[in-house]
Amino acid sequence: MPIKTHAIALALALALTLASALLLLSVSPGSALGASQKATALLPASGVWLRVPVIPWPNWMPGHRGLDIQAPADTEVFAPVNGEVLWTGRVGKTFGITIDAGSFVKHTITGIDSSLEIGQKVWRGQFIGWSIVNQHCENLDCIHWSVRQHGRYIDPRWLLKPIFYRLPTRADGLADRRS
Repeated sequence: MPIKTHAIALALALALTLASALLLLSVSPGSALGASQKATALLPASGVWLRVPVIPWPNWMPGHRGLDIQAPADTEVFAPVNGEVLWTGRVGKTFGITIDAGSFVKHTITGIDSSLEIGQKVWRGQFIGWSIVNQHCENLDCIHWSVRQHGRYIDPRWLLKPIFYRLPTRADGLADRRS
């Protein structure tokens, strides 16, 4: 292949790569959610985030499809959203509950003991059960919170209110100027 053909092929490949990168950057992670669903959920328990989601594509690939929140046994667990209990029962070696929030969004929390029944209505922030000892987080007790929209897992953090940090200003009120 002549040098000119290599240069054209390289330029075309670079242009396609740049266009793909710009397209990916223009789509935010939460853009799949409707405006009414963003910042609508609460954390089911207050605790340290032990493991964040690593949602694979395609969906059958290995990954971690939810947020693990440290919750020692007998920690109160709350409904992250308004909805209806769709399922309660055993998942592997632990127990869980699924809440249908409507708009094809389902929240599942495992590692809890709940007395709620299928069909029961819950509201955001309502007590739904107690965390139980489970082995999901190896040596630490935790609950696992996952969210599915239209059957695909999404990061539950997309549904939380964003956290903004305000940096402190200088004590004398003057801006830091460098000359």
